[in-house]
Amino acid sequence: MNYLLDENLPHRLAVAISALHARDNPGSQVVSVRDSKWSGYSDRQWISRLAQSNENWSILTRDKMRSEADILSQPNLTWVILNRAWNSMPYWDVAWKLIKAWPEIAEQTNAEPSRIYRLSLSGKLVVEQ
Repeated sequence: MNYLLDENLPHRLAVAISALHARDNPGSQVVSVRDSKWSGYSDRQWISRLAQSNENWSILTRDKMRSEADILSQPNLTWVILNRAWNSMPYWDVAWKLIKAWPEIAEQTNAEPSRIYRLSLSGKLVVEQ
């Protein structure tokens, strides 16, 4: 499973998580949209391109994803949507809470891919679909 942090999450956080994630998951990548080949594309464009790839991706976002509901159910895409409370958090709080939740995110998205999850501020990951 590969992981992509949407542009609404700190792009440097992807670098930090990638370094930590690599210890137990060699060959898996963690990148941000900003630092990927999809930088500059609209959400709909990069999501469509990602869905057409032959790789499994988990996408982490703070977007509500209501306008993209039709493309959420792609078979190789797993979604981790951070709940609304994450939107008002300071940079460092987002960083440490997401890093703290990362082991569960990685474990759950690998065990049950192609789903939509919601991540609460407490770090609890709940299957939405």
